[in-house]
Amino acid sequence: MKTTHKILFLLIFVFSFAGCGEKTNTLQTFDAPINQESSAPTPLVSKDLESTSSEAGTPKIEKAEVVNLSFEDLEKRAFEQVIQKGESLSQIAAQHHVALGLLVRLNHMDNPNQIRMGKKLKVIEGPFRIVVNKKEKTLSLFLKSEHIKTYDIAIGKSDSTPEGAFTIMNKMVKPIWTDPYLRIKINSGDPRYPLGTRWMQFAEYGYGIHGTNDPASIKQEASLGCIRMLNTDVEELYDSVSIGSEVLIMP
Repeated sequence: MKTTHKILFLLIFVFSFAGCGEKTNTLQTFDAPINQESSAPTPLVSKDLESTSSEAGTPKIEKAEVVNLSFEDLEKRAFEQVIQKGESLSQIAAQHHVALGLLVRLNHMDNPNQIRMGKKLKVIEGPFRIVVNKKEKTLSLFLKSEHIKTYDIAIGKSDSTPEGAFTIMNKMVKPIWTDPYLRIKINSGDPRYPLGTRWMQFAEYGYGIHGTNDPASIKQEASLGCIRMLNTDVEELYDSVSIGSEVLIMP
């Protein structure tokens, strides 16, 4: 009987971490990252998909309407703000509900830690929102209600990508990945590293958006539930959305 209990406990433990994985069915857990943006955990929005979609005012994206904008296009929507004494770039980004990386890109900055009082800074008023279409295997980025860009993605096998409303609660650059079976830590650059260059965690443990070391998997059902993107695309998205940004995953 004791042996049966141990096996049952092990199965429960393993499946509790099955939110995101690769083609090899390798499950994933995450240790403290080298670089990250973080906040207190944000609860999962407890609304059904239909009511959330209606309240958010998310427009339907028809293929003919999709116009992908660049950061140069976003720059045209920016306005100028004068940097005040004691302000940091991260504080200014938080004030306008955008990511620090967006201000860096908009202002073509080499060192975001070196800003001067009195200098004019280009800013955009957020927040950005994400809408995932599982059927089309696309991720659309919105600035408030305006469609900005649509990316191709990979989703979970066997309909394992959850549907509903989520929020971004953590953002990490190349976090250390721990293989839950071998219990070894794997850094980015290792051929076994599955997360690409960025990780954005939902307010539900185990699910999120990340890059990939397997570009051929995009537009496929390839993960154990996470949203997978090309590294160049996930880096652009990472520099747009901020902690607390809404994510709507539709069938």
